[in-house]
Amino acid sequence: MSFKLTKIVSEMLSRLTGFDVKVITLTPEQRIELHKNNGVKIFAVQKGTCNLLKESGTNEKIMAGQVLVIPAEVWHGFKATGEECRITLFAEAGCIATWQDDTAPSPEVEEIRLVKDESAT
Repeated sequence: MSFKLTKIVSEMLSRLTGFDVKVITLTPEQRIELHKNNGVKIFAVQKGTCNLLKESGTNEKIMAGQVLVIPAEVWHGFKATGEECRITLFAEAGCIATWQDDTAPSPEVEEIRLVKDESAT
């Protein structure tokens, strides 16, 4: 069974669970830079495969059907691996991101920084 995560459904899930919900779609030329959060995040990979980027510089391949729990204050990011990857993100309400490139805190669910992956071309 599949459904489109609309703003209304997202708001309803947030009220019921205490987590903000957002769907992220990465195309092959996109990645999410390394960042950490002040709260727990849960990622459910819905479609495709991508790499979980780690502070150590190593990558972990993740694919549709996998669920990841990222504890607070752990550096992470994502990089598409040649196909579209769709991830549903559950973030503790009010979760704030600190980005490794500029360390400026930002509201995580409001601002997902997708950037072009230069190594994909």
